[in-house]
Amino acid sequence: MKTQPGGVVIHSRAQPQKPTRYRTGKPEEEEIASFWLFYLFLFVGSLIPIIGVFPAFILFSFAKNKFFKFLPLVLSILISSYALYIRAHSGSVFQQLRNFVY
Repeated sequence: MKTQPGGVVIHSRAQPQKPTRYRTGKPEEEEIASFWLFYLFLFVGSLIPIIGVFPAFILFSFAKNKFFKFLPLVLSILISSYALYIRAHSGSVFQQLRNFVY
C-alpha cells in the first residue's frame, strides 16, 4: 500500500473502474415525457400574457362588480405562482430544457 501526501492510502492492486455496460445500450431518460410536457406548458404559459390581455381588458371594462374586475389579476397570479412552483420542484427537467435551448 502506498500513502499519498494527503494521507490517502492506495492499494497496490487497485485498478481504475470501467464504465458499466448495459445489455440494451444506453438507458433512456425516464423524464423525457415530462420534459416535453413542461416544455409545452411553458410555451402555452408564455402565450397567455400576450393573448390573455384582450379578454382581461374586456372583462375588466364591462364588469359591474369588483369580483369580475379583479378576476383576471387573480387568475394571472395563480397561473404564475403555479408555473414557479412547478419550476422549483422539477430542477432536472428544466436543466435539460436549458441544455436543449442553449
